[in-house]
Amino acid sequence: MLHNPTAGDAEHHPQAIVSALEEAGHDVEWQSTKEDDWEAALDRGAELLVVAGGDGTVQKVFRRLAGRNVPVTLLPVGSANNVARSLGFDDDDPGRLVRGWPTARRVACDVGSMSSGLEQHCFVESAGGGAFADALERAEEADDDLAADEKIEQGLGLLQESLAAARPAPWELSVDGDDLSGELVALEVLNVPALGPRITLAPEADPADGLLDLVLIRSNDAAALAAYVHERREGRSPELPAFDVRKAREIVFRPPPGTPLHYDDDLLDASEASVSVAGQVQVLVPASR
Repeated sequence: MLHNPTAGDAEHHPQAIVSALEEAGHDVEWQSTKEDDWEAALDRGAELLVVAGGDGTVQKVFRRLAGRNVPVTLLPVGSANNVARSLGFDDDDPGRLVRGWPTARRVACDVGSMSSGLEQHCFVESAGGGAFADALERAEEADDDLAADEKIEQGLGLLQESLAAARPAPWELSVDGDDLSGELVALEVLNVPALGPRITLAPEADPADGLLDLVLIRSNDAAALAAYVHERREGRSPELPAFDVRKAREIVFRPPPGTPLHYDDDLLDASEASVSVAGQVQVLVPASR
């Protein structure tokens, strides 16, 4: 079990989760993903890898499993759990999930690649540049010792600040060979429907279709998105505006100078990038309750 021990609450304490697995008859080897040598656990020959944590933990593990024929399952105990939701996990109770393993179905999860020069960076949730990357920059200076609901609120607040400061600028953009260059506030490439604090930019995104969903956010879109974020922060449940979304195999872009880029929660300083699907991970998803 690869576990982020800081994710979740008291019921997701490492010993509580290990006990749930052992009570179901499994032999468990626990490994914290906070330790520097956690990746060595991927080569120990387990019958099943269990990832317990939020989106950041899932991203960290899936990036290193792409292309390997190793079954993995999730115990989604984070705040947003965008990746787990996209794969069909609708429960966060470790005991119920573990009891559902014998009848679990196997689904694929694509892993994307953002290439810049000779560097290749894998991502699971999203990659792109502009307002969402700017929000990640702001998050580096924010408090990270927060409960799950507080992390969602913080993410919405940081995105609201980024959208307020954002201005449209020219992007050079090629999508499967078609030139879609133009002025944008942000460009996001999603492998799953939602990113960050549960912002569903690409509702039709399928993490197993071998394609990526490109979302183009222009000036008017940014204003509508900012209004949506404001309503969310006020405790309401607004309808998310529709964006220009295109399914693609390869996306090549050159952002305006100084525009921050990101792959999942990591920032990247690059003058151009190419994005495509790099591989897949096989995931066991227990049946719905």
